[in-house]
Amino acid sequence: MQKKDKLTRDGVSTESDADSLDRLKVFERLEIGPLKLEPRRLIAPYQLYYNGKIEQTELIYSYEEKVFDPAERESRNLADMIAAQVAINYGLFCDTLVFHGLYDDHDRRFIRDMAENTAREIYVKKFLEPNPFLVGAAADLKPEKRQHYSHARLEFQGELSRRAKSAWQPWSPSKSRHCILSSGGKDSLLSFGLLSEVGGEVHPIFVNESGRHWFTALNAYRHFQKTRPIVATGNPRLKRP
Repeated sequence: MQKKDKLTRDGVSTESDADSLDRLKVFERLEIGPLKLEPRRLIAPYQLYYNGKIEQTELIYSYEEKVFDPAERESRNLADMIAAQVAINYGLFCDTLVFHGLYDDHDRRFIRDMAENTAREIYVKKFLEPNPFLVGAAADLKPEKRQHYSHARLEFQGELSRRAKSAWQPWSPSKSRHCILSSGGKDSLLSFGLLSEVGGEVHPIFVNESGRHWFTALNAYRHFQKTRPIVATGNPRLKRP
């Protein structure tokens, strides 16, 4: 069958056959888990298969207080979801992503949606926009309009997690109490300071950050630990000095 000519509109390719985006698919399979769970730590094996080779490392999250009960299904489900986060970045580069663990239908749909969204975002922000770190063919990718950008087929190995039977119990809201995401840099810290000055009950929360935000977040976290009664973090890299 004769291959159809490439169609373009405003410089964007709409071709659905094998094209330049496929050159980013360089790994056969990435497997995550099964993980080892401790009250204050989770250890998730990551195995990467490519060109007949296997590379393995461990993704480790550690916390200052007890977060998990290894015998509890909900704890294992939470840990599996945490361990899956890094793998979501590899849908653009892998044939298959395999997740070992407890995931219910909502978890699986969320991971699929995020893998697709992240693949599209990486393609646009890291490959199509100017990037001085790219060389060769990867630096010369053309915009392509696709329905899906992730190459990976997602597989979930393990027992289907059952949803908790307990009913939701939301906190009672209060307009004078605030949680501020304080790991985003100077702007979020400014918001924290302004709300504190006007008399609000303000609590800083820190999560994973990358880039230069990290240095501001680390210093702020250590300061708040000494000066604030409640400081929450989901970031395993933030530890008491």
